Amino acid sequence: MNLRDLLNIILKVAFIFLFVQSFTTFFMDLYSVLFMDVDIIKKIVSLSTITIFLLLAYYVLIYETDNIIKFLKINETVLTKEITFKDLDKTTLLQTLLIFVGVFMLVYNLPNFLYQTINYIKQILDSEAFMFNPYLWKLTGLSIFISLCIIKFSNPLTKILINKDESKNTPQQPL
Repeated sequence: MNLRDLLNIILKVAFIFLFVQSFTTFFMDLYSVLFMDVDIIKKIVSLSTITIFLLLAYYVLIYETDNIIKFLKINETVLTKEITFKDLDKTTLLQTLLIFVGVFMLVYNLPNFLYQTINYIKQILDSEAFMFNPYLWKLTGLSIFISLCIIKFSNPLTKILINKDESKNTPQQPL
């Protein structure tokens, strides 16, 4: 495996993390647009514009990492240097990094989710005593769900990302 492959994998994982964080944030905004007192045409245009923009941006960020590396104009001699990891190939490295991102997102969002859940219970018991933020509670809950999905489905996600990469490049080689 050369430095270009490693940088490619790191960028994919970083952009997946960015995608999930942005998706959860924009999902809540899209959800609120549905309940705005606006004409249905404006709702549809808003929802489709935001969704199409997100999908196009993240397609480029996740599947076109080679073009991003070219855009960064890193010296080609640096990118072709071989990196060796004993008994570790691209697939294993990518799957490990996906699991790491899923665990990181889980650890990052779980305390806030639990805090909001406790505040919700306290608010039920004493409506004046505690602040409960339903927006933040839903946002962190959605992030936790997505992080658990990334952990659970890291193998199929890895195959999808590697197959997309393989269709553009040479066959997979051990690191």
